[in-house]
Amino acid sequence: MAIVQKVIVLNKPFKLFGFTFVQLIILGGAALIGLWLGTIMPQVKINNIPLGFWVVLVFFCSAMVAVNASSIKPWQWWRNGLLSLSSLLPTEILPNSRPAKIYPQDDGQGFKQL
Repeated sequence: MAIVQKVIVLNKPFKLFGFTFVQLIILGGAALIGLWLGTIMPQVKINNIPLGFWVVLVFFCSAMVAVNASSIKPWQWWRNGLLSLSSLLPTEILPNSRPAKIYPQDDGQGFKQL
């Protein structure tokens, strides 16, 4: 009978509740900032729910979207996509000027003169 060994894959990050530690820290920070912003909001109700609750909900959900977007594609991909949509990336790329290569002259018969 074969012995089954537990294998730890080292090139995959450790995840807790489906999130890495950095993502959990970002979500926790967003929740704390959202709670702080929610407490300083005026006592206004929208659909009979306080404005502070809506602020916390929107702030935390936007952080959740950013965290999940970072696990789908790397941040550089999102940055380049946003920059190209806003037309902030260069559209014409000019090569650097370099001196041309100097080739030896041939004499017409296929022999190169040095």
